[in-house]
Amino acid sequence: ALGVGCGDYSLEGFTGRCHLERKSMDDCHGTVLGWGDRRERFKRELENLSQMESAAVVVECSFGDLLAHAPEHGVKTAAENRKILFRQILAWQQRYRVPWIFCDSRSMAEIVAYRWLEKFFRTQTQLKKELGCL
Repeated sequence: ALGVGCGDYSLEGFTGRCHLERKSMDDCHGTVLGWGDRRERFKRELENLSQMESAAVVVECSFGDLLAHAPEHGVKTAAENRKILFRQILAWQQRYRVPWIFCDSRSMAEIVAYRWLEKFFRTQTQLKKELGCL
């Protein structure tokens, strides 16, 4: 665990430089739609991620599925929440410049997370070799 506001995953030796936040469909709904204090906390996390060399939000469903399964909540209809999800995710990607990677399944999200971190590690290792640090 990386702690509150730091994402879910990083690499040993690269904490603060490369982090990933992973969201299930339900978690993404609740976070983006602002159930409890999750939305404000997540905005602070996006701000932290935006300062890193490499960061992303990996979602365990497609964007289409996230929207198609938008729940009713409180006084908001599923259609209203679908619109909020769509607009808010686009706005956060623009504002924080942290990409969101939508995957078709949890297993695909695991692969994407692994490969994202692996690519960062390999790139950093190659840079060190080129600079004569290894």
